[in-house]
Amino acid sequence: MRAGAVIVESGHHIRFMDAEIKYTADYAIELQPNSQYCGVINCYIHDVDGGMRVYSGIINDLTPGYSYVENCHITRFSRLSKAYRGGIETSGVENRASYNEVHDGPHVGMMIGGFDTIIEYTEVYDVLRA
Repeated sequence: MRAGAVIVESGHHIRFMDAEIKYTADYAIELQPNSQYCGVINCYIHDVDGGMRVYSGIINDLTPGYSYVENCHITRFSRLSKAYRGGIETSGVENRASYNEVHDGPHVGMMIGGFDTIIEYTEVYDVLRA
């Protein structure tokens, strides 16, 4: 069975800080829709299938997630799937990706969706190189 490192299904105010996550067969960290105010800070994520999946907030009623990925280095992702597994993926409502570095993936560096998503000061390079 393929698995990621962390899935937050309905957590609030959870932070992952200064961690290294590697060699997962799914997303390194996934913040699902019922999660709010969760963050990933100063993490090094590499050699994974999917990097970060931030889907916090509920789209049906526009409940904000307020979750974030900040100052993370994400590299060598889409290791198994080769397509549609970004370094950072967003959906949900009012989530943020700031001050990140995303590189060395065979397909997209970031997949952005949802409502009121903020992407700032994030560098994406050497992607779409299948």
